[in-house]
Amino acid sequence: MATRDDVKSVVGWMILAFPNYSPDLASKPNVIDVLFGSLSKYPAADIQQAVIDCAEQEDRKFAPTIGEIIHAIHEIPFKGLSPVERLEKEQGIRPAYEVLREMGIYDQDDEEQKIKYQEIKARKELHNEPTF
Repeated sequence: MATRDDVKSVVGWMILAFPNYSPDLASKPNVIDVLFGSLSKYPAADIQQAVIDCAEQEDRKFAPTIGEIIHAIHEIPFKGLSPVERLEKEQGIRPAYEVLREMGIYDQDDEEQKIKYQEIKARKELHNEPTF
């Protein structure tokens, strides 16, 4: 989880990245207090990555708000995924290639797969289970 120094580092980075960003660092509470209160439950690396992602958005002229940073943190696991892959990940659906690899399908030739299928089918018929 992020420390106060991690938040200070992120604010320092935003000051350099956005020349028009001049947060109040002197008063109490200040921008560090507010950001730390909202972001302390997230890992420091995720906060830094989220701020970088926000800064790299096209047409961004101002430093990100707390809400934008939190949204960007939640988007990190989905970076680079297609809409279908994102939907699968959100719903916890594992890709078919992972399941097939786990089942050992890629380690078997066609004849071995056919024998394994017939064994599974025979077991299901023995227990009167549906064979779909």
